[in-house]
Amino acid sequence: MANRRLKCPICDCSLEQARIVEEEAGVPGQLATTETYLTHCQNVHPDFLVWEKSKAKMTIVLGAATSIPVSIVAFWFLLFVLHVPSSAGRGLAFIPIGAFLIPGFLFVKLGTRRFRRDWEARGGLPSPSTIPLTPAVEPKYPDEEQGILAVLTDLSNKLGMSASPASSVAWQTMVPGRRALQTVSSDRCLFQDNTVYFAENMRARLSPEDWKPILASALIYKKLSGKLAQGIAIRLVPVVVIYVVAWFLVPSLFPTITYYSPQGQPVSVSNDGWLILIFVGFAIMFLSIPIGVLYSRKVGLIADRRAAELLGGTAPFLDSLNKLREASPSDVRSIETRIENLQRITDPATS
Repeated sequence: MANRRLKCPICDCSLEQARIVEEEAGVPGQLATTETYLTHCQNVHPDFLVWEKSKAKMTIVLGAATSIPVSIVAFWFLLFVLHVPSSAGRGLAFIPIGAFLIPGFLFVKLGTRRFRRDWEARGGLPSPSTIPLTPAVEPKYPDEEQGILAVLTDLSNKLGMSASPASSVAWQTMVPGRRALQTVSSDRCLFQDNTVYFAENMRARLSPEDWKPILASALIYKKLSGKLAQGIAIRLVPVVVIYVVAWFLVPSLFPTITYYSPQGQPVSVSNDGWLILIFVGFAIMFLSIPIGVLYSRKVGLIADRRAAELLGGTAPFLDSLNKLREASPSDVRSIETRIENLQRITDPATS
């Protein structure tokens, strides 16, 4: 991944100098590498970034669709043909993991080659359909960041929050999370460590008032985060409980075999039920990923609707999203999904 970030996969442009500039500004190494890559793609290859983001769900589906049947076939072959002892199950974990990762890797690799050919055919020019249409705007407030904080404070009061979740603004596409790096897309903002983060390529693109619907939705999503975790748990806990109970019931259906060394010492214990449950566990793990992603997106769309109600109608929200779509073509699919979601509800201002 690091090598890919240092060199653009489309135009072979070296990103090393830009990465060094990020590091000199105090951005940690891996974060600077990823930030440099995303900023370069947003400015030079937005069409590729649109494709890469839109296919993220496809790679997960491909991985799950491949890993499950491959795991079943591998289980049958190892268990009934090679008679591999179930004690080797942990060592065979690479089979479902590899079957999950390889299709997505090949899918992205082939897609990258296609975009590289298209870029060369255009003579190194960006796709006409993804060139930003709106220039940077003059902020309505003397200080753009102070204007955003003023809007954020006002929204926090309207939502009954004890205090604003941020006292500073940062323009940064990649943000270090508690467990991994988080990407800030152009139509979103992220609250962390008393700071509200916006995508780097959106600085001065919208006025603070235009960011108001995005901030409102993010605040509501933040309040709904507890319900989000609860909703995912409600869907997964019954499956996990059944899986745990199966560990007490399924192995009893198969004979437990003890293997001995030539010296007569027991060296391993095998039960075909254990091997079955190991592969079922991987299947549950892989299926839980798209479930969590889809449910998270659903909560995000609910937050958008409640934000529109807070602002008195969908018109201000739709206006901001349309401006974002023109300013950042790389996130057009996400923005259009949000627009379609808001268009399904009746605008109180016109009803």
